[in-house]
Amino acid sequence: MQNNSYLVENKMIVGTRGWATNAWKVEENYKILKREKERLELSIQDGMKQFGDDKEILCFLHYPPFFKETVPEEIDFVKMMQKYGIKQCFYGHLHGESHKEAFVGEKDGIGFELVSSDYLDFKVKKV
Repeated sequence: MQNNSYLVENKMIVGTRGWATNAWKVEENYKILKREKERLELSIQDGMKQFGDDKEILCFLHYPPFFKETVPEEIDFVKMMQKYGIKQCFYGHLHGESHKEAFVGEKDGIGFELVSSDYLDFKVKKV
């Protein structure tokens, strides 16, 4: 997904690659984070334009929107999800030992789920 969206079973699917949010303090990464945040908003806006603003929105990111030790309120991806009323976010990227860095659960009304294949024991996750 890049700047677009899909409608599946009356749910709007939006997303972008994201970026390592623990790198937001590093100046070189700020441009990438800013671009990915803009891509997420373009994806959401594309969905609303195509499918209306009355659909449940599911957000998919490659990178986690934040890590366990990160304060989510500081992360633009979470702010963007809150802005558009997104209630569920799925992400990957974390494998093996890095699973322990994942935040899985609800924060500020948004559910966050790690769906990396090895985290799911290579089983399909029904969304």
